[in-house]
Amino acid sequence: MPAGPHWHRLTILLLGLLILLPVTTQAGRLRLLFEPAALASLDPRLGPLPDGSFLDTGRLVNACNTGANAEVSVYDPGSNRCLARNQVSPTEFPGDNAAVSGASGSVTEVLASGQLVIFDLPTGALCIPGSCVVTNEGDFLGTAIIAIIGHFRATPKRMVAGVVSTLDWSATSATMCNIDGIGSVPNIGSVLVSPVTAAEYTLNCVSSSGTTQAAITTITILPQSIFSGGFE
Repeated sequence: MPAGPHWHRLTILLLGLLILLPVTTQAGRLRLLFEPAALASLDPRLGPLPDGSFLDTGRLVNACNTGANAEVSVYDPGSNRCLARNQVSPTEFPGDNAAVSGASGSVTEVLASGQLVIFDLPTGALCIPGSCVVTNEGDFLGTAIIAIIGHFRATPKRMVAGVVSTLDWSATSATMCNIDGIGSVPNIGSVLVSPVTAAEYTLNCVSSSGTTQAAITTITILPQSIFSGGFE
């Protein structure tokens, strides 16, 4: 049976209502908390966030567009939504005395100092940009202490067999370092080696957070018959 005129009118009405309905995006797990003064000092790319990604801060500024006297703002990167603190649900803002990883003081004090704070809703953890890490399962851990290897080198690195080479290195924020084939070593030090064949040495340093950094240096052994001049 063909549809009557009233069905056509109803269909047109329903389509019109759908067009007028606002399009919403799914809220994410993160909230960025800040006072207006913090917007002026934001880097163009904010992060890393707990998931390792970076945020184009232009989106944040355009979404928030807070005035000079505005309160603390809460920004959701997932939905590009920005609201004043008193407009969000209690679950979207931590307690005033909550600690912030990577900063000293409570969240209220950190915000008042002009810093932006990242709030991870599922875990309730807080951090400042650049101090956030995640597990392989995506859980937010907080501050990442990373061992930094300043240098690891061999001198000389090209030589004939029987010559002694010095391996020297420097690492910071490491609780343990070792060189494959040599064993445990201090954060800063040197050791003599005399390989008879080409050799590769790997320095591994572990931080108190359990993160590992590695650096590699190699020694090339040249045939005595073609080697002339000084060592490299």
